Amino acid sequence: MSGFEIAGVVLGAIPLAISALEHYESTLDRLKAFKHYGDRLEVARTELLMERTWYEMSLRIVLTDVVSVSVLEEMMASPASPHWQSPNLKADLITKLGAAYSIYMVLVQKIEQQTKQLEEALKLDQQKSVFQIRSRVKYTLKRSTVKLLLAGLADCNQRLERFIGQVERVNQSDSSLSIKKLKPTMEVSLREIQEHAEQLHRVLSRAWVRCAHRAHSTNLLLEHRMLRHRKARQRKLRRDQDETTKFTVCFDDPQVGTWRAAQVKVLAKPQPSSQELDNGKVRFSLPPPSDGSVIRGLTLEQSLADLQIVEDLCQMLHTVADGKWGYELCLDLHGKLLKYHRTAEESIKPAGTQVSLHELLSSSAAPKRRYWSEEDRRILAVTLASSYLQLHQTPWIGELWSDNDIIFTEIQGKPDHIDVRHPFITKTHYTTAPEPESQASTIYTVAQPTHDPRLRDNINLLALAKLLLTIRLNSCIDDLLQEDDLGPAAKPNEATDIRILQRWMIEEQGNLSFQLKDAVSYCMKTFAVPGADLRSPDARQEVLENVVAPLVEELFVWQEGL
Repeated sequence: MSGFEIAGVVLGAIPLAISALEHYESTLDRLKAFKHYGDRLEVARTELLMERTWYEMSLRIVLTDVVSVSVLEEMMASPASPHWQSPNLKADLITKLGAAYSIYMVLVQKIEQQTKQLEEALKLDQQKSVFQIRSRVKYTLKRSTVKLLLAGLADCNQRLERFIGQVERVNQSDSSLSIKKLKPTMEVSLREIQEHAEQLHRVLSRAWVRCAHRAHSTNLLLEHRMLRHRKARQRKLRRDQDETTKFTVCFDDPQVGTWRAAQVKVLAKPQPSSQELDNGKVRFSLPPPSDGSVIRGLTLEQSLADLQIVEDLCQMLHTVADGKWGYELCLDLHGKLLKYHRTAEESIKPAGTQVSLHELLSSSAAPKRRYWSEEDRRILAVTLASSYLQLHQTPWIGELWSDNDIIFTEIQGKPDHIDVRHPFITKTHYTTAPEPESQASTIYTVAQPTHDPRLRDNINLLALAKLLLTIRLNSCIDDLLQEDDLGPAAKPNEATDIRILQRWMIEEQGNLSFQLKDAVSYCMKTFAVPGADLRSPDARQEVLENVVAPLVEELFVWQEGL
């Protein structure tokens, strides 16, 4: 037994020792064996009860914000509760205690050893007779051992208390520091990404105008672009040198029934370097260049003037032989789309078959399609939460979004194996006005707005809460719908989603990390506040700190295996 369940074992063992003391009919003092044994027995029992209460209070402090109040009470009342063995409990405690976790567990294990020794010392005759000299004599011989063990328990509890106090103070200091430093660094990078994503969409829309087909789809790869503070310092110099935002897009090619992937570098006017880029606990980061030969943001041996302007993407796709696609794209300072030959192997090779997140999570999905690792789920949660902040004000995410708008592709050469590490959002570009029925028949067309525009961010944050839970629990929210959840005319609405999410979180609370619960709870709470407007820097910062940052920390803790 090496996990945190040891703490529950200790919590249950101490009452056994107290019970043993209550049944002993012997004295603690050899010289007063027949006179004052009752008083001495009461003193020992009281000391042990105090240590148990002290230990329980320490556990409560550590578990606060890690588990819900109801789960905490159940754990305190029952050392056999399955919550002590929850697979997420250790990761949550590591996140809360940080480097202090290992020392904390050393103290808990020491308390466990002393408790076991105390049990051994008290395994005397536990008969309920009024007076037995044999028990008295046996206990008298172990009096010093019990006294030392009680003193050891008291010492460990005092250390735990001091230790937890230090951790709480450090956490409060880190929290205050990150809030002060996080805001300016996040806001600059986020604004760049939003502007460039909108510019890219506008330029691509123009490039499809001359298309011979009625419609083309463009997949935009969703990337979380997040770094923690200790890694930001390593990227600062690269960031100052490489003034580009990079996107990965995939174009559908109807002629060969496949997708063409390309990286698009959006050149920006150089910004003065700032020490502020190095601050903050978590920040958005622009990817570093692939090597050192960067000319105005491009890894090329030629200048921008030598590159070909792309005015018709459809024609460019038709001139490429199957399997010979090898282009990258660049969006220059004047809004021109340029192409150049790829200098490295493409990292993403999407197959023709696509599947939405809704289809992937449905109960009818093939087993291979539904299998995700825990790391896959955590990465996808961070990616979707961060991507919404990056793209919510751009045409890539329309008025509303859902699990039908998140698209995955099969891995080339592996039928029914979905590449869940690379989610896309798809935008369909029409050369003529689409027919209403064609829009309704495709999962790639963004839904038309049916709500008050002022409630858009509220509704989309609720949608994000649904996405985060469905990803972690590997199930569609539709599968949990009950008749009582329906609204007027027996139809689902936002209140339906709230009821399902609340019930789901209660049922699965032992399987959810406190970071995920906090993120989902914040989205649900914000949904209930009218007029949430993520165009406000302060509102975006709150979502960043209360939704994205906790999920990022959970991901990095999981990946590092602390």
